Amino acid sequence: MRLPEVRRTSLIIVLAAMTMASASGQDSAPSDTIGTETIMISDTESKGIFTGRPGKAALYSLMLPGTGQIYNKKYWKLPIVYGAVGGTVGLLIHNTKQHTQLQEAYRLSIENGDPRADNLRRLRNEARKNQQTSIIILGVVWVLNAADAYVDAHLSTFDVDDDLSWHQVEPFIYGGTDQTLEVGIAISF
Repeated sequence: MRLPEVRRTSLIIVLAAMTMASASGQDSAPSDTIGTETIMISDTESKGIFTGRPGKAALYSLMLPGTGQIYNKKYWKLPIVYGAVGGTVGLLIHNTKQHTQLQEAYRLSIENGDPRADNLRRLRNEARKNQQTSIIILGVVWVLNAADAYVDAHLSTFDVDDDLSWHQVEPFIYGGTDQTLEVGIAISF
């Protein structure tokens, strides 16, 4: 059964007003209510992947390669990033020039009725494939640059303690109330 247009519009307006009223009365952290329990979701869980320090580093590197490494203060990585990006850009330029030259030669051979047209068409298609492969390689290098900046920013906040040993490792045997026996190893750090 379809609601009349006026009733449907008024229902949408009432629902929107109720949603806005309930949203304005809540704290800064959104909550999900399940039965009588209220679960608060922290602001850090609701943020996306490109928020905070690692996200900024990745976003900077996606915009301009190497800027995420500068943001992370890992200047020694800049020659590697610029060498990889510069090398793939150079390869792309070379393959694009080769494709353009072979495309023009193939067009002229068709116009002049040259018997080498089939050979030039094959070489042109191969050059186009090389050009497309260069574009894919450049995209992969660009994304790897951003991934490096993102992971490096995450790892920079890890606590690296000199004492990484286990303090205590001991076996334990637990006897349950229902005549069961559990055996395991307890490790404390």
